[in-house]
Amino acid sequence: MKDPIIIKVALFNPLFTLFDYFAPENTSLSDHKAGIRVLVPFRNQETVGIVITTTTEISIELTRIKKAFRYLDVEPVIYDPLMKLLTFASDYYHHPLGDVIAHAMPKMIREGKPLHQEVLAKILVQNKDNCPILSKKLNAEQEKAKNEIIAYLKHFKIFALQGITGSGKTEVYISVIIEVIKQGGQALVLVPEIGLTPQTLNRFEQVFGKNVLIYHSGLTEKTKLNNYSKAYFREKSIIIGTRSSLFLSMPNLSIIIVDEEQDSSYKQQEGFRYHARDLAVKYANILNIPIVLGSATPSLETYKHLQTGHYQKLSLSKRAIHHQKTFYNLIDLRNEKIIHGLSESLIEKMAEHLAKEKQILLFRNRRGFAPVMMCFQCGHHMECEQCSSYLVYHQNLNKMLCHHCLRQFVLPPYCPKCMQCQMMPVGAGTERLEYGLSEIFPEIPIIRFDKDTVRSSKQLEDKLNLISTGQKQIIIGTQILAKGHDLPNLTLVGIVDLDVGFLSIDYRSIEKTGQLLLQVAGRAGRHESSGEVWIQTRMPNHPLLQLLLQQDYDEFAKEILKQREVAKLPPFYFAALIRAESLKYEDANNFLQDLKNFFQSFEKPIKEILGPVNAIIEKKSGRHRLQLMLISEHRSSLHWQLNQAVEHIRQKKIPSKLRWSLDVDPVDLY
Repeated sequence: MKDPIIIKVALFNPLFTLFDYFAPENTSLSDHKAGIRVLVPFRNQETVGIVITTTTEISIELTRIKKAFRYLDVEPVIYDPLMKLLTFASDYYHHPLGDVIAHAMPKMIREGKPLHQEVLAKILVQNKDNCPILSKKLNAEQEKAKNEIIAYLKHFKIFALQGITGSGKTEVYISVIIEVIKQGGQALVLVPEIGLTPQTLNRFEQVFGKNVLIYHSGLTEKTKLNNYSKAYFREKSIIIGTRSSLFLSMPNLSIIIVDEEQDSSYKQQEGFRYHARDLAVKYANILNIPIVLGSATPSLETYKHLQTGHYQKLSLSKRAIHHQKTFYNLIDLRNEKIIHGLSESLIEKMAEHLAKEKQILLFRNRRGFAPVMMCFQCGHHMECEQCSSYLVYHQNLNKMLCHHCLRQFVLPPYCPKCMQCQMMPVGAGTERLEYGLSEIFPEIPIIRFDKDTVRSSKQLEDKLNLISTGQKQIIIGTQILAKGHDLPNLTLVGIVDLDVGFLSIDYRSIEKTGQLLLQVAGRAGRHESSGEVWIQTRMPNHPLLQLLLQQDYDEFAKEILKQREVAKLPPFYFAALIRAESLKYEDANNFLQDLKNFFQSFEKPIKEILGPVNAIIEKKSGRHRLQLMLISEHRSSLHWQLNQAVEHIRQKKIPSKLRWSLDVDPVDLY
């Protein structure tokens, strides 16, 4: 009698277990393929799963094994290299494989809907034979970078393309992709956020037309299914998308490009906490293809790999179009009169540029009218009752908002603590800047970009159309405007408040602040007119700020790397963050303290175990938030102990209201 064939199935749930089923009736050995969907019974319901592997070995009682109903596919919907990536991701981030796969598939595919295939042959011929030609001639640096990458189209190689803003990184991407299409391949271009890079998308569509596919979480479920199908059946050669597009099945994928690789948006901060840039590098290795990590301000992880020779550096040191030099200036706020968050010196500079019919960008990475409402009599600050954060006053609503739990509060007529004085706004957000500037420059159009004024891609497009006219305007924005926008008539950038980034207890904050400053500054003087950047600060002599402005980003990054090495922090050491939150402080603290004791019980404990400590935002939506930071010299030993810890947690009885998460290679401490 033949041994029965058992298929091991991953279900789309957060359980670490693979489930054993007898293979469906009337199927042959060739039908049992990893990556195909199968309909199975689970808890008295029919549900869809993915076949991971098959075996004839039976590890549990036969009576406990149920029979799968039927296969839903003839060929895998997740092809083999992608399945290898997802399995690796499950192991590396210590996350259930079924839930990892769920992140890789649109909802309708998880529900069993078939993939949609168009007429394939005609499209393939069109994509390969009618390849576009780059209209703009590359300069010497761009041509060199393109040729270096093309030489490795059939090999795994990591390129770090570092180019100053306006140096033409996009043209290098496009020229490489043209060669990929000539060879019948597909290209994946990852971008941090689709809505923030409209000019990049437009440039690709100008060159490649309908051969470009856009993929991101904001699409409808039907569109996600259609676009997944088009990538799978090779109906599109160029896929541009956010982090989730990494998990599309692309049988002919020949190159991966990660634009703005330093951007923290590539890190998923909930559930399956993966980093798309890091997984993209692993994917390129699996596929034996090149990957390009592009940025004007590379991450410190990338710099570390460049120093060790793991990555090859490609430089674009000149702007692709004629431009004048950008000049940096510091405004010492300690010696200035402040009007609605703006110094008199910055206001004077704005008047000069407006008189020349130029555009101005003011960068303030905080929305609302005022970040704090305070009583000037007793010093009381208005705080959220559910979160450990100040309430932000929004004048247009005449309400105070918590930006964490999103609750709204009516402004009290007097201080609720001393009953003596009216609460007054302190500090300036983007809304206050707009209000103040409308009084200072009443005749000048003011356009504000933040989450309050840009809630959809249509609103973003409309505002970008307004500023693309080039007429004199004052543009106020958060990091929505930090990168990807080419504004030829913009000659002045004002950084309203930079200091918070240099004072944060998050060890990555200074790195992010330096990157953001240069990205915002890069909006000025991109064409014929010279650009000026004026930075308001109360710390004009801060050594890292001086280094950044007097030298360049490379020297800034090298100095921070030295500090990280001395402090034994990433990227020289390896980190993981275990978070716990609960309505009861004791439950979260006891959970993490038990884990700390568990890690310390090993014969060779982890190098540093920091905590349990309160998160930077200690309380959110009424839940206490604590964390345990693990820092290790060796990645392998850290992951081995994390595996043991996850199993330890699974065996424990955890309070029902407690939530916990494991974040490998965390990018923030919030």
